Amino acid sequence: MILWLNGTHGVGKTTTAALVQGLIPDSRVLDAEKVGEVLINVTPGLPATDDFQHWPPWRPLVVETARRVHDYAGAC
Repeated sequence: MILWLNGTHGVGKTTTAALVQGLIPDSRVLDAEKVGEVLINVTPGLPATDDFQHWPPWRPLVVETARRVHDYAGAC
């Protein structure tokens, strides 16, 4: 299962993720913004946007990263 928390900056997603992780045994937290940071560092840069979440590759890369981490590391 993937539980995806989404919301604007500063609304408490990281705090909520930590609280939820404490309730779900053997769960992991993946910060999707780190995937965005990878895309930001592509050179030459990707088309201009005000938010990396608007780049079409971002969402499937987050899901694929989560799947690969799960396949590799499994449960905690």
